[in-house]
Amino acid sequence: MLADIYRKVGRAASPPPPRHKLSPPSRAAHKQRARSRSRSRELAKRQRHDASPPRRPERRGGDAQRGDDRQRRHREEDSGARARRSRSRSPPRRLPLPPSRPPNRAAASPAHEHARGFGDEPMPAKQGAAAPPPPPPPPPPPRLPHEDPQDCGGRGGGGRGGGGRGGGRGRGEGDAPAVQVDPNFGLSGKLAEETNTVRGVVLLHTEPPEARKPTLKWRLYIFKAGTLFGDPLYIHRQSSYLFGREHRVVDVPTDHPSCSKQHAVLQYRLIEKEDTGTAVRPYMMDLGSTNGTFLNDERLDPQRYYELLEKDMIKFGNSSREYVLIHEKSG
Repeated sequence: MLADIYRKVGRAASPPPPRHKLSPPSRAAHKQRARSRSRSRELAKRQRHDASPPRRPERRGGDAQRGDDRQRRHREEDSGARARRSRSRSPPRRLPLPPSRPPNRAAASPAHEHARGFGDEPMPAKQGAAAPPPPPPPPPPPRLPHEDPQDCGGRGGGGRGGGGRGGGRGRGEGDAPAVQVDPNFGLSGKLAEETNTVRGVVLLHTEPPEARKPTLKWRLYIFKAGTLFGDPLYIHRQSSYLFGREHRVVDVPTDHPSCSKQHAVLQYRLIEKEDTGTAVRPYMMDLGSTNGTFLNDERLDPQRYYELLEKDMIKFGNSSREYVLIHEKSG
């Protein structure tokens, strides 16, 4: 029967091959592949869901929206009424506490007395009990050796002249008189530093009290390599002259690189001597320069005055210039 049907449709008259059953290992592999395919489909579905834009909340319009607004308004009115009712209620009545009774002080044990803390006030004693004795008066202050009760008489009769109020506070006859020290209102510290500032630069030198203008017309002649260099410097118009490289504050600029900004100072001082008497004399002081100041080829100690004589030679640092001091009456 099947052969006739196959022949009519043009197929070979051979029955279909039998369907083979899967072996157990093949069946397990088939199930594993099916699970992996379902897992892949689930993962792809999640990815599509995550990549999709978030949905907007559904808007309710018309009667539904008006109903929601009405309900929300009713809820707000109810909450406001509850709050007003809670505020209108009176606070609960509180009964006064009974007065505390003080502990029995007389019946307290010594251990309880020892345990009482520092600073506790003593308890009042019972009526009828004996009051504690008052504390003894403090001892009188010790009397100084030079005080005499007959001379002092309390607070009067002594140091300020007779029967006034100054007996106990006055000094005796054998005491040495107190030395009165005059107050010093001079500037010091930062105030003195600010007053010694010129054009924003703090000067390293402060003129001493004996500073005076010279009576002689002193001059400085500058020599370089044994030859007179430039015009002489007239240094008799003020009481001090500052040497250095700081052009804002110095009086005599020394532009050599080895000189300091405030190198040295020439100061006129009123000095009294036994042989010559009182006179205004020139002095030179090095202000702690790096390369020093030289007087007749001898280096000067810093922060110390050296008297200058006529025809003395001064050099600053490693400069080759020589400053010779001469006054108008030089022969």
